[in-house]
Amino acid sequence: MRTIFGVDSVKLTDVDGSPAGKKEFLCWNSPCKDPENPSLGRVDPVSESARLFAQLILRGIRAIAFCRVRNACELLIKEVKSEFARLDRSEVAPRVMAYRGGYTPQDRRQIEKEMFEGHLLGIVATSALELGVDIGSLGISIC
Repeated sequence: MRTIFGVDSVKLTDVDGSPAGKKEFLCWNSPCKDPENPSLGRVDPVSESARLFAQLILRGIRAIAFCRVRNACELLIKEVKSEFARLDRSEVAPRVMAYRGGYTPQDRRQIEKEMFEGHLLGIVATSALELGVDIGSLGISIC
């Protein structure tokens, strides 16, 4: 401020005082396919994400999962719905939707509306989910 605008009385504000809930960060590593033989590698991260996502929703935690690309988004939503079927909870599957580029603006606004009104329990999204959209009612974000 001093250099650019010539203002001498500058005070640094580097603490966000806005109200916010508690935040916790967890790094999750997919388990080994066979704990007795780690050389076999780890469980596929998409399958593990789907399992976590489904379990969180079944425990009443509204969730969002972010994927980098549309293909991953579609694959994850498919795996999540398969997980609900595997758990004999297929009735939950319609309350989870994908949100990605390629959908019409009308479809995206409808998905947003359903999510924010509480009709959806979870959403699997790419960065097409616009910045500034209020997702404060969600309990967890999986990246």
